[in-house]
Amino acid sequence: MPLIILAVGILFLFFLIVKVRLNSFLALLLVAGLVGYAEGLPEGQIIPVIEKGLGGTLGGLAIVVSFGAMLGKLMAESGGAQRIATTLIDVFGRRWVKWAVALTGFIVGIALFYEIGFVLLIPLVFTIATAAKIPLLEVGIPMAAALSVTHGFLPPHPGPTAISIIYNADIGLTLLYGAIIAIPTAIVAGPVFANTTKHIQPEVPEGMQSSKVFADNEMPGFGLSVFTAMVPVVLMAASAIAKLTLAPASAIYQWLTFLGTPDMALTIAVATAIYTFGLRQGKSIPEIMKICESAVLTIAMIL
Repeated sequence: MPLIILAVGILFLFFLIVKVRLNSFLALLLVAGLVGYAEGLPEGQIIPVIEKGLGGTLGGLAIVVSFGAMLGKLMAESGGAQRIATTLIDVFGRRWVKWAVALTGFIVGIALFYEIGFVLLIPLVFTIATAAKIPLLEVGIPMAAALSVTHGFLPPHPGPTAISIIYNADIGLTLLYGAIIAIPTAIVAGPVFANTTKHIQPEVPEGMQSSKVFADNEMPGFGLSVFTAMVPVVLMAASAIAKLTLAPASAIYQWLTFLGTPDMALTIAVATAIYTFGLRQGKSIPEIMKICESAVLTIAMIL
């Protein structure tokens, strides 16, 4: 019976968000209270239990999600994401362009939340499809699949990070195991599945072939862009590997586990991005802080 109540609660949650268009935060609070009551929780304990769950989860999420949003926004505003995309597409060529788009989506998706990554990359997809005369879905599906997979499986995205915290799982190991599942999933759901849609030929929407386009000299280098995006991934992965292979008493173990904690890894990544995507690109500190502020505003309700 408890599982049935939970299942009904989840369906009701979907109904409120998708059909009624109720804000996700409000919908979650309402459904949490109803499920608690239906499960037999005394009325006087419903609000304290929700507060405890909210506070406990938010404590582990706040820095990771906020700094993750800042990293992604700095990447987008500097042209780093565009540099990664255009370079990979030039290297892979027309024949393998869908694999280039999938790889772009995966790299960019690690740092950017799905909504930001989609808005950033979808005009590029339209541009590629038009310029190279490629079916739109052949490049659109790999991009969307890669973004979806990173958002669903890999920290520092809110879902996998929250689940790690709730189950007291190591976030670095969650990242490693998530990547083991995410990479083949992105391949199957992206470039492989796109092969089955060649008979579907939607038109590219008029006026959507380009977005904010950076000149070559306005963008950071490809290596620098990838390096900055991958800083938190490398640090958290190194921490997870250290926990599996090194003795806890060793100095290397202590340092790697310290630097690889999600909060520290994202702090280092944002500090790196402030230089590589900000100061190095000629932006002033007030300009950089404005970008960081706008990033946090966009994910306030997600928190």
